[in-house]
Amino acid sequence: ETPAQLDIMIETAGTKRIALQEVGYPSSAKGSSEEQQAKFFKVIIPAIQERPQIKFASIFALHDMDRKTCDNMASYYGFSGLFGLTQQAKDFEGFLCSLGLRHADGSPKPAWDNVIHAFAQLK
Repeated sequence: ETPAQLDIMIETAGTKRIALQEVGYPSSAKGSSEEQQAKFFKVIIPAIQERPQIKFASIFALHDMDRKTCDNMASYYGFSGLFGLTQQAKDFEGFLCSLGLRHADGSPKPAWDNVIHAFAQLK
């Protein structure tokens, strides 16, 4: 679906150039996996390159956040206190804290190899 979503952005932007800030895909959120994250990056990087109206794109995170940073970020977004115990808060934290291409300990996820390969193919 991602290339189609890029096309919608381009159509909406008209003649304006596009910058994609914080491109990412979670690996351990509800309805996701490390394999889905890897597939996303295998598709998104070539799709961006094929659309010259997209002038800039940055990947959100090289590594997943450590537990303390993850808790601080969830709190920043209002998912703390009693609300932090809800399923919605846990799902959001799982999303936010699994956006890295590598685990918090530095070990690579499958998406890491796909990103390295996609960048090697860039013109």
